[in-house]
Amino acid sequence: MKRLSLLVMPLMAISLLTNCAPTKYKVVFDSDGGSEVPTQEVEANKTAIEPDAPSKEPTTELTFKFEEWQLDGIKYDFTTPVTQDITLKAKWTSSPRLYTVTFDSNGGTVVDPQEVEYGGHATRPADPTRESTAQYNYEFDGWHKNNGGIIEADKFDFENTEITADTTIVANWPNILREYPVTFDSNGGTEVESQTKQWNEKVDRPKNPTRQPSVSVFYTFDSWHKKNGSMIDQQPYNFDSPVVGDIELVAIWNSSIRSYYVTFDSNG
Repeated sequence: MKRLSLLVMPLMAISLLTNCAPTKYKVVFDSDGGSEVPTQEVEANKTAIEPDAPSKEPTTELTFKFEEWQLDGIKYDFTTPVTQDITLKAKWTSSPRLYTVTFDSNGGTVVDPQEVEYGGHATRPADPTRESTAQYNYEFDGWHKNNGGIIEADKFDFENTEITADTTIVANWPNILREYPVTFDSNGGTEVESQTKQWNEKVDRPKNPTRQPSVSVFYTFDSWHKKNGSMIDQQPYNFDSPVVGDIELVAIWNSSIRSYYVTFDSNG
């Protein structure tokens, strides 16, 4: 009998220890398509720890913002004691995905990008401008879509093109050869008509002007010389040289002392 008692006592102790172990429940987090959130094991009547908010990848059309964890469609209160296994489900709000429409002014003035909802339309911006070079003037001629490095020939249709991805639109600038005035200062001689020449053209040599003599001097036309600021080139202008800017040519005259005849009337 004494030996039986000794065997029973350890068994009862083990049973008591087993019965005293705390009950635990699982709290499962269903992120509903979002990033994974680990399951928690919570002792009975204790509270679950609110995890960091999950994230959810956008679709082509929508982006998602995490709002709350819900139990049976109701916002879960993480101060609530856990008394059974539960599954909490993430609630997300969705909104149309925004895409960036970038304007490449292609050397022109900066045009701000636009954020456009999926399926929406970009707003036509004010036309950019572009500084002329010595060779070209630039006149804006519309926007064209950059389609994977290939600029589409047709102009971008702002009114009817739906934005479904990030989009780059490029400004088109036809190259217009710049024109320059060529003026002639006859320097006291007869008027010479001015000319307008495109970049790299040559000036047409005009007919030589003439100049009325003064009381003491005769004038003979010598050559045309280019004026640079307030200075006049010493060498005659080369009419075979290309036009690359505004030109003012000044007439240079040779002068000679005017001679007079003196006649004598002997009066008989």
